[in-house]
Amino acid sequence: MRGWLLAFALVYGSWAGATRALAGDFTLPFGDGVCVHVDAPYGALPSPALFIGNVKCGSLCRSVAIDCAKYTTRAASCLNTLASDNLDYEKKECANNVDPISEKACVALAITDAAAQRVLVKTMKASELALCKVWGDACVVACQ
Repeated sequence: MRGWLLAFALVYGSWAGATRALAGDFTLPFGDGVCVHVDAPYGALPSPALFIGNVKCGSLCRSVAIDCAKYTTRAASCLNTLASDNLDYEKKECANNVDPISEKACVALAITDAAAQRVLVKTMKASELALCKVWGDACVVACQ
Protein backbone atom coordinates (compact mmCIF):
# COMPACT_ATOMS: atom_id res chain seq x y z
CA MET A 1 0.00 0.00 0.00
CA ARG A 2 2.70 2.45 0.92
CA GLY A 3 4.32 1.47 -2.38
CA TRP A 4 1.30 2.86 -4.20
CA LEU A 5 1.63 6.10 -2.27
CA LEU A 6 5.30 6.32 -3.21
CA ALA A 7 4.48 5.58 -6.85
CA PHE A 8 1.84 8.30 -6.79
CA ALA A 9 4.32 10.77 -5.29
CA LEU A 10 6.94 9.88 -7.89
CA VAL A 11 4.54 10.20 -10.82
CA TYR A 12 3.11 13.43 -9.44
CA GLY A 13 6.60 14.79 -8.78
CA SER A 14 7.92 13.88 -12.22
CA TRP A 15 4.74 15.25 -13.76
CA ALA A 16 5.19 18.60 -12.07
CA GLY A 17 8.92 18.72 -12.79
CA ALA A 18 8.62 17.84 -16.47
CA THR A 19 5.89 20.36 -16.98
CA ARG A 20 7.84 23.09 -15.23
CA ALA A 21 10.89 22.39 -17.35
CA LEU A 22 8.89 22.87 -20.51
CA ALA A 23 6.53 25.66 -19.58
CA GLY A 24 8.09 27.54 -16.73
CA ASP A 25 7.23 27.34 -13.06
CA PHE A 26 3.56 26.49 -12.57
CA THR A 27 1.72 27.95 -9.65
CA LEU A 28 -0.69 25.30 -8.44
CA PRO A 29 -2.80 26.44 -5.50
CA PHE A 30 -3.55 22.93 -4.21
CA GLY A 31 -1.34 19.89 -3.74
CA ASP A 32 -2.44 16.33 -3.12
CA GLY A 33 -2.66 17.13 0.60
CA VAL A 34 -6.19 18.46 0.04
CA CYS A 35 -7.32 14.87 -0.54
CA VAL A 36 -6.88 11.92 1.75
CA HIS A 37 -4.71 9.34 -0.02
CA VAL A 38 -6.51 6.40 -1.60
CA ASP A 39 -4.75 3.96 0.72
CA ALA A 40 -5.60 5.88 3.90
CA PRO A 41 -8.97 4.23 4.67
CA TYR A 42 -7.63 0.66 4.50
CA GLY A 43 -4.42 1.72 6.22
CA ALA A 44 -6.45 3.04 9.14
CA LEU A 45 -8.34 -0.21 9.73
CA PRO A 46 -7.61 -2.03 12.98
CA SER A 47 -7.29 -5.79 13.34
CA PRO A 48 -10.11 -7.81 11.75
CA ALA A 49 -10.63 -9.27 15.26
CA LEU A 50 -11.98 -5.91 16.42
CA PHE A 51 -15.59 -7.00 16.97
CA ILE A 52 -15.09 -10.53 18.33
CA GLY A 53 -17.62 -11.14 21.08
CA ASN A 54 -20.07 -8.50 19.91
CA VAL A 55 -23.52 -9.88 19.09
CA LYS A 56 -23.52 -7.79 15.89
CA CYS A 57 -19.98 -8.81 14.96
CA GLY A 58 -20.69 -9.82 11.34
CA SER A 59 -22.90 -6.81 10.72
CA LEU A 60 -20.25 -4.46 12.11
CA CYS A 61 -17.59 -6.09 9.93
CA ARG A 62 -19.67 -5.67 6.78
CA SER A 63 -20.46 -2.03 7.68
CA VAL A 64 -16.79 -1.20 8.20
CA ALA A 65 -15.84 -2.85 4.88
CA ILE A 66 -18.55 -0.83 3.10
CA ASP A 67 -17.35 2.39 4.73
CA CYS A 68 -13.74 1.59 3.85
CA ALA A 69 -14.80 1.26 0.20
CA LYS A 70 -16.84 4.46 0.40
CA TYR A 71 -13.95 6.49 1.84
CA THR A 72 -11.53 4.98 -0.68
CA THR A 73 -13.85 5.97 -3.54
CA ARG A 74 -14.17 9.50 -2.17
CA ALA A 75 -10.39 9.86 -1.92
CA ALA A 76 -9.94 8.66 -5.51
CA SER A 77 -12.65 11.05 -6.69
CA CYS A 78 -10.96 13.94 -4.92
CA LEU A 79 -7.59 13.08 -6.46
CA ASN A 80 -9.14 12.86 -9.93
CA THR A 81 -10.82 16.23 -9.42
CA LEU A 82 -7.48 17.65 -8.28
CA ALA A 83 -5.82 16.31 -11.45
CA SER A 84 -8.49 17.98 -13.59
CA ASP A 85 -8.27 21.27 -11.71
CA ASN A 86 -4.48 21.34 -11.88
CA LEU A 87 -4.65 20.52 -15.59
CA ASP A 88 -6.93 23.51 -16.09
CA TYR A 89 -4.52 25.78 -14.17
CA GLU A 90 -1.55 24.48 -16.14
CA LYS A 91 -3.24 24.91 -19.52
CA LYS A 92 -4.00 28.51 -18.63
CA GLU A 93 -0.42 29.03 -17.51
CA CYS A 94 0.86 27.49 -20.76
CA ALA A 95 -0.60 30.55 -22.45
CA ASN A 96 2.38 32.48 -21.05
CA ASN A 97 4.53 30.87 -23.75
CA VAL A 98 4.89 33.40 -26.53
CA ASP A 99 5.88 30.72 -29.00
CA PRO A 100 2.76 28.82 -30.21
CA ILE A 101 4.76 25.60 -30.62
CA SER A 102 6.00 25.80 -27.02
CA GLU A 103 2.49 26.53 -25.80
CA LYS A 104 1.08 23.55 -27.68
CA ALA A 105 3.84 21.26 -26.33
CA CYS A 106 3.21 22.55 -22.82
CA VAL A 107 -0.51 21.79 -23.05
CA ALA A 108 0.12 18.35 -24.58
CA LEU A 109 2.50 17.42 -21.76
CA ALA A 110 0.06 18.64 -19.12
CA ILE A 111 -2.75 16.57 -20.69
CA THR A 112 -0.59 13.44 -20.94
CA ASP A 113 0.62 13.68 -17.38
CA ALA A 114 -2.87 14.35 -15.98
CA ALA A 115 -4.08 11.24 -17.80
CA ALA A 116 -1.22 9.21 -16.28
CA GLN A 117 -2.15 10.50 -12.84
CA ARG A 118 -5.77 9.42 -13.35
CA VAL A 119 -4.68 5.93 -14.46
CA LEU A 120 -2.54 5.60 -11.33
CA VAL A 121 -5.44 6.70 -9.10
CA LYS A 122 -7.75 4.21 -10.83
CA THR A 123 -5.27 1.38 -10.27
CA MET A 124 -4.73 2.34 -6.64
CA LYS A 125 -8.48 2.57 -6.06
CA ALA A 126 -9.10 -0.93 -7.43
CA SER A 127 -6.34 -2.37 -5.26
CA GLU A 128 -7.52 -0.63 -2.12
CA LEU A 129 -11.17 -1.58 -2.70
CA ALA A 130 -10.08 -5.22 -2.90
CA LEU A 131 -8.20 -4.82 0.40
CA CYS A 132 -11.29 -3.34 2.07
CA LYS A 133 -13.23 -6.42 0.99
CA VAL A 134 -10.49 -8.77 2.21
CA TRP A 135 -10.54 -7.03 5.60
CA GLY A 136 -14.33 -7.34 5.82
CA ASP A 137 -14.23 -11.02 4.91
CA ALA A 138 -11.46 -11.70 7.45
CA CYS A 139 -13.43 -9.83 10.09
CA VAL A 140 -16.57 -11.89 9.44
CA VAL A 141 -14.52 -15.09 9.65
CA ALA A 142 -13.01 -13.93 12.94
CA CYS A 143 -16.55 -13.49 14.31
CA GLN A 144 -17.35 -17.18 13.80
